[in-house]
Amino acid sequence: MQLRLSYLLSVISRELLDYEPRVISVETRTSIDIIYIRLSIGLSNDLTLEIREILVGNTVKKYAYYLLRRGETLLGCDNAPHHKLSTFPNHCHTKEGIEPFNGSFQVFIERIKKFLRR
Repeated sequence: MQLRLSYLLSVISRELLDYEPRVISVETRTSIDIIYIRLSIGLSNDLTLEIREILVGNTVKKYAYYLLRRGETLLGCDNAPHHKLSTFPNHCHTKEGIEPFNGSFQVFIERIKKFLRR
């Protein structure tokens, strides 16, 4: 659990440094080989990054990554099986609609950076 949590925080700190990331809350739970991680990260410009992951062993089985501004979703990626795309069940919710996504946290962070540069 600590390795994954450290990884998430280091990627955020490194890649979103210009947006002054600060931890709002961290919640972790474990049971046998299941790990639950929930992070809330504040960013500049009233932005919040919400991260939820469920891992079995070292494998992320379920995730939801969301960028919000004052509670409104600007970009969200998850693997809830409710959209039939080429990357099923992985997908992103954007203002333009539902888009394919590969499930990578690093790719999500890259999408945030691209979104914020607009």
